[in-house]
Formats: sequence, structure tokens, C-alpha cells
Amino acid sequence: MSARLRAAAAALLSITLTTPAVAGSEAEAATLEAPAVPLFVEEAATGVDHTYDGSWQFFTGGGVAVFDCDGDDLLDLYLAGGTEPAGLYRNTSRLGGPLAFEQLESEVTDLELVTGAYPLDIDSDGLLDLAVLRRAENVLLRGLGECAFERANEAWAFDGEDDWSTAFSAKWEPGDAFPTLAVGDYLEIGEGGTFPGCDESALFRPVGADGYGQPEALMPSHCTLSMLFSDWDRSGRRDLRVSNDRQYYDPQLGEEQLWKVRPGEPAAPYTREEGWQRLNVFGMSIAGQDVTGDGYPEYYLSSMADNKLRTLTDGPGQPTYGDSAYRRGVNASRPFHGDDHRPSTAWHAEWDDVNNDGRFDLYVAKGNVEKMPDHADDDPSNLFIGQPDESWAEGAIEAGIVHSDKTRGAALADLNNDGLLDLVEVNRAVPVRVWRNAGAGTATQPAPMGAWLDVELSQTGPNNDAIGAWIEVRAGDVEAIREVTVGGGHVSGGLGPVHFGLGEAREAEVRVTWPDGEVGEWISVAADQRVHLERGSARPVALAMATDMTGAVGLVREDAEGPVLPPVPSVDPATCVPTADADRSMARLWDEALLDAIRRDFPAPTVHARNLYHTSAAMWDAWATFDAQADGVFYTDKTAADDIDAARDEAISYAAYRVLSHRYRDSAGGPESLREFDQLMADLCYPWEVTTIEGNEPAALGNRIAATVIEATMDDGSLEAQGYTTRDYVAVNEPMIVQEPGTFMNDPNRWQPLALEISYTQNGQLLPIGPQEFIGPHWGEVTSFALPEPPKSGMPIDPGDPPYLHDEATDAEFKEKAIEVATYSSLLDPSDGVTVDISPATWGNAPLGTNDRAGYEFNPWTNLPYEPVEVPRADFGRVLAEFWADGPDSETPPGHWNTLANSVVDHPEFERRMAGSGPELDPLEWDVKMYLALNGAVHDAAIAAWGAKGHYDYVRPISMIRWMGGLGQSSDPELPSYHPDGLPLIEGQVELITEETTAPGERHEHLDDHVGEIAIWAWSGNPGDTESELGGVGWIRAVEWVPYQMSTFVTPAFAGYVSGHSTFSRAAAEVLAAITGSEYFPGGLGSWTVPAGSLEFESGPSQDIELQWATYYDAADQAGLSRLYGGIHVEADDLRGRVMGAQCGKDAWTLAQTYWDGTARAS
Repeated sequence: MSARLRAAAAALLSITLTTPAVAGSEAEAATLEAPAVPLFVEEAATGVDHTYDGSWQFFTGGGVAVFDCDGDDLLDLYLAGGTEPAGLYRNTSRLGGPLAFEQLESEVTDLELVTGAYPLDIDSDGLLDLAVLRRAENVLLRGLGECAFERANEAWAFDGEDDWSTAFSAKWEPGDAFPTLAVGDYLEIGEGGTFPGCDESALFRPVGADGYGQPEALMPSHCTLSMLFSDWDRSGRRDLRVSNDRQYYDPQLGEEQLWKVRPGEPAAPYTREEGWQRLNVFGMSIAGQDVTGDGYPEYYLSSMADNKLRTLTDGPGQPTYGDSAYRRGVNASRPFHGDDHRPSTAWHAEWDDVNNDGRFDLYVAKGNVEKMPDHADDDPSNLFIGQPDESWAEGAIEAGIVHSDKTRGAALADLNNDGLLDLVEVNRAVPVRVWRNAGAGTATQPAPMGAWLDVELSQTGPNNDAIGAWIEVRAGDVEAIREVTVGGGHVSGGLGPVHFGLGEAREAEVRVTWPDGEVGEWISVAADQRVHLERGSARPVALAMATDMTGAVGLVREDAEGPVLPPVPSVDPATCVPTADADRSMARLWDEALLDAIRRDFPAPTVHARNLYHTSAAMWDAWATFDAQADGVFYTDKTAADDIDAARDEAISYAAYRVLSHRYRDSAGGPESLREFDQLMADLCYPWEVTTIEGNEPAALGNRIAATVIEATMDDGSLEAQGYTTRDYVAVNEPMIVQEPGTFMNDPNRWQPLALEISYTQNGQLLPIGPQEFIGPHWGEVTSFALPEPPKSGMPIDPGDPPYLHDEATDAEFKEKAIEVATYSSLLDPSDGVTVDISPATWGNAPLGTNDRAGYEFNPWTNLPYEPVEVPRADFGRVLAEFWADGPDSETPPGHWNTLANSVVDHPEFERRMAGSGPELDPLEWDVKMYLALNGAVHDAAIAAWGAKGHYDYVRPISMIRWMGGLGQSSDPELPSYHPDGLPLIEGQVELITEETTAPGERHEHLDDHVGEIAIWAWSGNPGDTESELGGVGWIRAVEWVPYQMSTFVTPAFAGYVSGHSTFSRAAAEVLAAITGSEYFPGGLGSWTVPAGSLEFESGPSQDIELQWATYYDAADQAGLSRLYGGIHVEADDLRGRVMGAQCGKDAWTLAQTYWDGTARAS
């Protein structure tokens, strides 16, 4: 990589991955770049309005529990209130979007005198419970689902006592149905509010399957403020580390403790003879994490003025610890900011990776106890960023979290599932602060930083969340291990996916050591996702996240709707009145819902084509199961029903609902899509919560069909479980820095990724900072609907070689077709006054694989000539480029052709006669058959096109033009700037910049600093104001040429040959022509009007532009040609894609008929 590119890439990526280093020389450390610090943005309108307050008995405490109480994969909050009621807040954040919560008020949870809480599944019923600590009776709350709870002290025989509890931890012993609980108490309050001494902490051990026996006192106790069961020596035993506030009234008596807690034995503290050394601090919090890479956890102990980082000094044989806090930069004994230099007071501490660089960072909450004169009042919390030399550096100022509140409890957690850890701070006597991690972005435009992985575990039986397990992750130079624990911190705990930063790695391996010591296999997973690992299964299950394609922050379609709406209430079919559109078939309703989900999601046409096909197949199978003749695609059983029409509708709905909910729960816009699916079920009066697959009731049947489809397609080559991503592809060319002129290419025939300062998808989603990654190079391996066996691995249809530079037979064509793309962009000048007829009279009727349009003499439906439609040529070209880019509402080409197909059916002259003859079908039968054939075809088109893309890895026009233009001209060796690989000179299109052409008043005057370079007459790029200004057409340097696209998009992130648009469109056109029995649109004319002023790339069009097509083939040809106007493809990409699409469509149509007539299985 060149020095220039290396510097630019560093600026774009904002991070540098470095192996966690053993401390070396100062010279070695100096060569390592400082890690990036994420920006945290305090979000005021989160819906969290909560304060922890109270008298001196609430100077300690103030915790937060972070957990998913309603099963929606978003982490909810339970906040201690002191003398104010505690608060339960349901997370309603949009995936990847602003943080938002709603308070759920309940007498059960709104307890007063709460100091903190910890989540865990005490009864192992799959629903998280809460252990609530109080300055009163402690309470165990049993989770009931949907964030509802009930008091369980009596049911579980738990003696909550009446103490001042400030610490908690839990572990499971082998064979126990319930966990062993440790509760730490602070001061024993006497009559009149006096305190004679530290209160006794206690163990609660389970007795059989009924709950708990009498508490077992842990004596001596020294005013406990934090507890943590942890396997400190990796022996499989989890001992109890206890952090104490000295002895409070007599500091000489107190010390930190490590208790042996073994089954059937009284708890006993480790002694001096066993290696435990006395440590006397004002212990406030424990945070355990292996940060040295030796396999054993270090423990950070927060205190007043003297925080500790404890590391085993003599190996695992005995619990002897030394301290390295000062040497490693985390002593944090005094404020790092402001003018108050008195000692600090530290509370909650937590390890995690806030910048995803693969090194653990450390958050430490700070704040004066109240008004202690010997300690700092202005005492901001720390955010220590892990450094390459295994030290830490303060990052709170750069992160933006500096304030002077008295912070107590806190939590680092990904609250919007974007892969970045957000921050919740509980402050004494002032409102809770909620900070969104904006990563490498800004307050208004967050951006990712570093790859990441979140891992959630489960196992059967007691301890189903696998408390006590160890999770190992290795990814490139990153190796990390984390223990799954309940406890520690300062009355604050969380239970959810365990977070790992991966740096620049794009895939990782995960291994679990389960609580009983069984070591699992290494499992490979893609980066940038949340996965669930179930014990005994080698297949990870993806959880909801901001996007399943790139890890992009899901800033999708900013609007005023705010957070996701409340859940859709269930319905009672006996009393419900359907409100769904009764004029549309059940299949049509679900197709429309799917199109809406596509519009919200990342524009990945391969993935959406697959989802369209599998949803269509599920709906077809639900229809076919009630037909004695028809064959199902995935589900082949037959079912009887008294009311077949009603049964079909219900089965289709459940089948579609389950497939779509499964596929789009992890997508950008997932919550909105899932809610739309729920709402459609409610509008149809179908209870969406019915999940049974047993029996032949329509709901169970639909669920069973969906389960069959999901199971059958999980291993179809798409890598769905890995987020549809593969890391096997490596680009042969260095990325092009688009903002800089020119480019360098190792091979000018091969695809080159682009690197943009800011990059968005065409439907407005912010992409990760850094070079593009090839999306879907493996897609040629995906299981198809009707494609033939591939002649070459991963390429079902071979379109033949594209034109290559340096190939004697095609070198001239390569150059000519590159210039042709630039010439198309020169036609986008609204000031040229040129008009063209875009009616079918002149536009259309081209033989397959050509642009030899003959037009049509007359409309066969009316027997009248087509009326001319004269429009400005520039308006037409710009509308083509934008309209076909991703469809009228960004539903990508596969979805766009569903939209067109639906509009065909809606035409008043259309009749639902199969292949144009026979009896008219009812709307449902027509739709399920049309969607199966149509979406089977576009699914196959995606496989065929991406198979060619992956195989040929062909260059895009921007690289061709910039590369050749930067070399010079190839027309005349006698002229300056000659290079055999340069651009051919064409007067008025491609010219050499000379002293003469740059003279005052000459055409290249504005390029007078670039004499000897190549100029192109082409579109000049996006204007500053795309709503009111034009980029225009003029002479530009060839090395600065850009396609007619947004400057934040430029070109898709995959190879050019062949065009997906061309392949999708022709495949769909073939199906529509076959199923309707005519290649013509109903009435002999299809159209779509693009309103004046609606363009996105620049101002325009100057008038309404009505695109017209006589036939489906004409529309498909126009879709392919639009990519030349848009500068995305050369002609070979388009024309050969059309030919491939024709085969996909015809084969899909032929196969679909065999499912309809019941001969598919026979063949």
C-alpha cells in the first residue's frame, strides 16, 4: 500500500488495529498509533426521567440493572431511586437510531428505598428475574415476560431481612435448581438511626427445588459495597471476592476478602497461609477482566483516592495479588480535569471495549460521597482507553462525558444494537444521564468504529444463561476471553450479550468453556453481529442488530416518527373485525408488507431477492397444501379444511409472517418492519403470538410451513447465519480515494473498492467509514429455484469474457466503452436545449442483447400509433438514472419488479388468465402463482449475476476512466502524454489540455494548471445544493470524473460484470410476458411519472417526465441502459446481463408451471 493511501485510509478508518503488546521498548511503543476515542452524545429526549436521592443512608447505592425484560433483543433499564420509587424503563430505541425508553409503572417494580439491582434467571424458566437491593427488605422479583414481574420472596423461601444492602452476586453449584446468592450489607442501623458497626453479609443457598434455606452469615464482615463470584484461578470453582469500605468506623479492622464457597461446606475466607494478603481500601466496586492475556482475570477495585488493579503474582496456585494500577495509568487517584486537586472518590467500575479496537477500556464512576471536605467536589468520571502497550490513557474529555455530578452506579451497554456501547450513569440527587455512543461520527451523524461481536449463551436445565462460562474470541491479532458473571460493580449489573471489539478483523472464532468445564469447539462467525450460541449446537443464531450486511449504523430514513411505536396488542378472533384491505388478496398484502421492509433495509438486492422468493414459496406452499394436484416447493403435505378459502388465507398469513419476522428482525429498520407485520396480523384478526406448529389448524400449518422454509434454506450458501458475509474475497486493487484525483490499479481489468469520507447507501443509510467491501462474492453458490447445474463452480451461467485492456481482440473496445459511459453523462445538460421522443414509437423493440431500438408503428391494443412524447434529453437521462437506481421507493430491482407486477394486475383492462387464456383465476390463486414464478426468477437472476461478478471481478467505469485518463492519451505517440493504455482522443469528448486550449476564452481555460493532462466533456458532479442547483456539464479532468450519482454513494460495492439491474429486469420481464400471455403491458402501454423537481442528485427534472414502455422487455432494457446514464456500468455489463436474465426468467417460468400442475416431483 502506498504511503499516500495508507495515510488516507488511516484517516478514514479512524482506528489502527495493533496486537495487544507485551511491554517493550519506548521506541516500539512510540511507533504505535494512539487508539481512537469514541464520541458520546448525551441524549436528552430519551424518556428516562429519573433521580436517585435520599438522606445519608443513600450516600452509597444508586445502581442500574441492564437486561432484556420483554424478549425484543433490546436492553431495558431498572433504575434505583433511593427514597424515590425505582423505575423500570422499556427500551423502544430504533435499531441503530436515537435512544428512547418508556417508563412502565407498576407497584411491583416501583419500590422505594432501592439501592440497586441485578438481573438473572433465578428459576431458569427463560425469563429474567431481578434481585432488588434495598435499605429495607430485599426483594426477588420473578419475571413473567413482557417486562411484568411478581414478588417471589415467599414462593422461593427467600428471607429478604431488613438491612442496608449494597452488594450482590450469584453462582450455580452443580445439581442445584437455584443459584447460590450472596448479599452484602453495609451498616447495621441501631435505634434512633445510630450505627454500631458493619452489618453481616450473607449467603443464601438453595434447598432442593423449593427455594432457599436460612441465610449463612459471612463473618467477619467489613461494610461490604461490592461482591463478585469469579473463577479467579480457572479451577472451575467460583470463589466470592468481597470489596469492603474498610471497617468504616474503625478502618484498622477492615480488609478486602476472598471467600471459599463450596457445596456442603461453610464459607471460609482465604487466609494468609493460603496466600491471601491484607489489602485495606475504601472498596466501592469490583470489575473483573483478563486484560493481560494470561487467561486469569485481573480485578479493578475502586476506592477513595487509591484505586487498585490486582493481578496474580505467583500464578494460579494461590490467591496472591500485586498491584499495577499506577504503572498502567488507572490509579485515578485525583481528578484529571478542572482545578480541584483533592483526592477522588470512585464508585462503579466496568471493563469493556468502547471503541471496538480489540483492547479493553475501563469506565470509572466518580463523585464526592456528599460534602466530604478532604475529597474533590469537581470529580468527573474516567474513561480509560486501552493502549497498545497494555497501559490506559484518559479519554473522557475527548469522549465528551465530563461533568461534575456525583455518579454512583453505571452501565456500558449497546442500547440500540449498533455495535457501539452506550453509557447510563445514575447520579446522586440529579437526573440519570443516558449517553449514546456515536463512534467515529458526530452528534447528528454517528459512525461505526472497529468491528465487533456480541455473544449470548444458553444451555438447558438450571442456569440456562450459563453464568460462570468463559467465552473466548480470536480474530486476527485480537484474542480475548470474558467470564459470564452476575455481580460486581457498584449495585449495578447487566445480563445480555457479551461484547467483544475486533479491531479490523472481519470474522472471528468463538469458543465457550461451559460452567461445568466442558470446552466447546471453535465456531467461525462473521464480525459486526450479535449471535446466540446454544450449548450442543455448532450453529450460531443471529440476533437483532442495526444491519446484517456491513455493521453500518442504521440511520435509516430520518423522519419525525421517533422511536418504535408500542407493541401491537393481540386480538381476539371471536370479537375482532378485520380492517385489512379486502380488495387485495392475502398474498398481495404480504408482498406489500415485504416491499415496505425492503425499503427500510440496507439495499442488498441479493438478500431481498432471496427473501422475496422464499416468502413467495411459503405462500405458494400454504395455498398448494389444500390443492390435491399442486406440488409444494418446500412443504409437500396435503391438508383438508371445511372452509378452504379461509384456511388458505390464515395459513398464508402465518407462513409469510413467520418467514418475514425471521428474516427482517436483524435488519435496518427491523423494529418498524416487525411492527408492521404484527399490525397486519392484527388487522386480519390473526393472533400473532400463536407459535404452535403442531396439528392442522391453519395457524399451526402456516407456522410449520415457515419453519420448513427457514430450516431448508439456512444452509443454502447465502451464509445467512453469518450475516450474509464472507471474508474469502480479497480485492487485487488498492481502494480509490474518490475525493483525490486519479487512482492506482494493480490490474485495470479488476474491480477496485472505493473509499469515501462519508458514504451512504442509495436509500440513505450511513455506511461504515473505510473502503468498500465486495458484497456477495459468494452468491453464485446459493441454492437456486430453477438454474441449471453450473458449468463452473459458483457461476451457474457463464456470460463469457468481458472486454479486457491489453487483450488484442478487445483492448480498443475496452477503451471505447469506457468513453461511451462518460459520453452518456455529457447528455445530462439541461441547458443544451435538445429534446427527444421517449414514446414507444421510437423507444423500444430492441432484439435481446442489443440497443437497436426500432420502435413500434402502433399500439396493438388500440391499433393506433403511439403518441410522441417530446421531453428534454437531459431530463430523460437523469430521470432514467435515478428512477431505476433502486426503484421508486428504494425497494431495489427485485422489489421494483414486484411493484411493477402489482401495477399490471391493478390495470382496469387486466384479466387474470394464465398465459393469457383459459378461465379467469381468483386474485389469490393468481398472486401466489405470479409471485412464485416472478420471485423465483429474480432470485435466480441474483445468483447468476453475482456468480459472474464473483468470477470475473470486473472493473467499474470510474476506475477505467480515471486510470486510463491519468496515464494520458493513446491516440498519437507524437503528441504529449502518450501512453498505450491511455484514453483515445475524440474531439469534443476527450481532449488533451494544451497551452492553446487553456488560453483566455478557450474551452480549457479553467484547467490552465493541468496542461498535458486529459480533459473529458462530462457531468461535473453534485452541486452544493442538490435541491436548487445543477452540477452541469463541462470540461473536467479525466482523473476527476465521477458517475451521475450522489457523492456519498458513487458506485455499488461489488464488481461490474454483469449488471444486476439488467439481469433482474429481463428475468422479471420474461415471467410477466409468459404469465400474462403477452409481452405488452395492459392497454399496450406501461408508464410511470416522475414529478418535476423530484431528483435527488441535482435539481430537476424541469417538468414531469412520464416514462413509457410498450412491453415488459422495453422496461427491462431501459433499466439496464439507465446504468450507463448513471455511470455505473459499461455496455457489456448491461447487454450480457439481459441475455442471462432472459434465461433465468424462462427457466423459472417453466419450472413454476410444474409446481402448479403437480408434475414437479415427478420430474
